[in-house]
Amino acid sequence: FSDVCLPAGATQRAYVSFHIPDTPGAMVVDITTSSNITPDVTKIQANVVELKENTPPDPKGTDRNDSFTESSLPGFSSATQHSWTTYTCNKVGDVWEYQEIPHSIVLTPSMSIQADEQVPTAEGEEIKSGYGINVNVLTRMSGNGTGDIIAPQTVISYYPEFGYQDYWRILEPSNRTQTQASFHLKENPYSIVKNRVHFLPVWYPDGVYKVFAVIRDLWTPVGELRVSVTDTMMINGSVFDDWYTAKSLD
Repeated sequence: FSDVCLPAGATQRAYVSFHIPDTPGAMVVDITTSSNITPDVTKIQANVVELKENTPPDPKGTDRNDSFTESSLPGFSSATQHSWTTYTCNKVGDVWEYQEIPHSIVLTPSMSIQADEQVPTAEGEEIKSGYGINVNVLTRMSGNGTGDIIAPQTVISYYPEFGYQDYWRILEPSNRTQTQASFHLKENPYSIVKNRVHFLPVWYPDGVYKVFAVIRDLWTPVGELRVSVTDTMMINGSVFDDWYTAKSLD
C-alpha cells in the first residue's frame, strides 16, 4: 500500500487478502509501515489449523436410541452488520482536504432442508425417518461495502440426534460471488449413489426435526460477520413403513 491518508484524530485500517498455506502449522506475517513521523514493524503470529468434519457414523436399520430426548439449540453470538469509514484526500495549495466515505455491509442468510430426490414417499415438508435430506444455505451481502469484503467461507451444520454436538457436517460452496454465496452438503460417504445427503436415524421419533447451522468467516475491514440459521421438517413414520413382504407364488 502507499499514500494512506486520514485527517488528524482519525484512525484507518489497512487490510490485505492472502492464501492460507495448504498444510497446517505456524505462520508469521510481517507488516512494515512508514510515514513522515516514524516507521513501525509489526509481526502477526498465527497458527493455521485444519477445519475438520466429524462425519456422523454409518446409519443402520437396527440402530436404536430409546433414551433420546430433544436438546435445545446451541447459543451463538451473531454479527450481521458492520459499518466503517474510509477517506480520500486532495492537497489544495498547502492544505489537505479530506472526504469521509461511509461503508456498510449486511449479511442476510437462509437455509432450506428438504427430502432428497431419492426419497419416494416424501410429501412437501414431511418425511419418514431413515431417509436422506439435503441441506442448502444461501447468504446474501448487501450495502456499499461489498467491494471490501470476503464472502462467507465456512458453513457447519449440526443435527438434533447428536444433541447438536459430537458430529457435524461441513458444507461445500456451490457458488460464490462478491455479494452471494451458496453451500450444500458434501457427498455422503455412506450413500450408495454418492448423494449430498444427511441420513435421518430410523429411530428418530415423529415430530419436528430441526437442523442448526453456523455461517462464519465473512470478513470485513472491521471484523467478522457470522450468524446461525435453522430449518425444519416433519417426521411421520419410518422407512420401514414403506417396506412390504409378499409371499412367493412359486
